[in-house]
Amino acid sequence: MSSIKVGKFGRHGYDTSVLQIVNPWLGWTLITENWLSTVTLGIAKLTFLLFYLTLFSPNRILRYMIYFGMVVTILVFLGFTLAQTILLVPHPGENWLEMYQDPREMAVLKISVPISVTSFIVDIYTFIIPITGVSGLKLSPKRKIGVLIVFITGL
Repeated sequence: MSSIKVGKFGRHGYDTSVLQIVNPWLGWTLITENWLSTVTLGIAKLTFLLFYLTLFSPNRILRYMIYFGMVVTILVFLGFTLAQTILLVPHPGENWLEMYQDPREMAVLKISVPISVTSFIVDIYTFIIPITGVSGLKLSPKRKIGVLIVFITGL
C-alpha cells in the first residue's frame, strides 16, 4: 500500500520524486507540451485566416491582408516552436538533469511573453479583417452591426 494517492488525472506534483523529475520521459513530455501549445496557437489562427480567405477573396485588399497575416503567423509561430525545441532539448553530451539546471531552461519562460503578445496582436489583426470587409458592404448600418456581431462571437 502506497502513501501516495493517485488522483483522477495522475500523481500530484508534490508527490513526484527527484528520480521521476530527472527521467528523460518527463523531459520529452515538457517538450511536447510546449511545442504542441505553440503549434496549436498558430494553427488556430491560420484556420480563421483561411476561413476569411474563402469569405473575402473577391476583395483584393482583404485578400492581401489575409495572405500577409498567414505568412506572418506561419513564420512567427514556426520560429517560436524552433526556439522552444532548441532551448528544451539537451545539447550533445548533456543529460536531462544538467539541462534542467542550465539557465537556458529559464529562457523558455521568457519566450512565453513574446508568444502571448504575438498571439494577441494576430488576434487583433484577425479581428480587424472582417470589420474592414463588412464595412465595405452595401448594407444598412443595423445589418452591418448584426453581421459584425456574428464575426465577434466566432472570435
